[in-house]
Amino acid sequence: MRNRIVIVGGGTGGTILANLLATKLHREIVNNKVELLMISDSPIHYYKPAFMYVAFNAFFKQELMRPQQSLLSPEIKFVVDKAERFDLSRRVIHTRSGKQYAYDFLVFATGCVPWPERIEGLAQAGDHFYQYQAARQLAQKLATIEKGRIFITVSFPETPNVPHQCGIAPIETTLMLDDYLRRRGVRKAIEIVYTYPSVSQLLRNCLFLQRPTAEALPAIFAARDIRHQRGFTLNRVDTQRQVAYSAEARSNLSIS
Repeated sequence: MRNRIVIVGGGTGGTILANLLATKLHREIVNNKVELLMISDSPIHYYKPAFMYVAFNAFFKQELMRPQQSLLSPEIKFVVDKAERFDLSRRVIHTRSGKQYAYDFLVFATGCVPWPERIEGLAQAGDHFYQYQAARQLAQKLATIEKGRIFITVSFPETPNVPHQCGIAPIETTLMLDDYLRRRGVRKAIEIVYTYPSVSQLLRNCLFLQRPTAEALPAIFAARDIRHQRGFTLNRVDTQRQVAYSAEARSNLSIS
């Protein structure tokens, strides 16, 4: 009897896992005891960790994309379709095309997408770099800003103990922004403000979710004249006044 392993999602995690399984289970696959199947909604693989660099005009789209099939071991069957429903009791995946895929083992590697609409005003007032077009939009703004304030913050998912995408990205972005603005010659006219929520996984009142990094940050920020604040959980944004309000109700920040 052949066991089918289905991996839903062709991002970094899904691709790495699929190839690792293809190597580890090579003999079983050759002997028709195991089938590896990946389902992804795109034939193209984007190297998403580099989207942050797109925001600083360091990478461009053609450098970050490859055909997904070219990144997979030949033992892996690849299907371009969108999984829309999972029947866990019957072990069946329903896709947008109307097809159904049975499985013996299922791997969720669907990743995550930004949801700025969850916070009032954020979609209209904020930018991010977690998707290519959003990163390009941010790049255009950063390339032309001459003065004012840039407010960097983090919003955790509502699910407990689930981190935001790419844990180190907020800090890395803050330091890259400082360097980028200095190279543009406008850093003295632009204030950078970095904040972090009150609760981040197991740490409280911190600047990052890992203690050694959190303890080192104040000195690093001070050396670069980066204003920072703990305990700022973004609650809403007033798009007219350009003010960010915290859930703690004790500190609000102008974002212009």
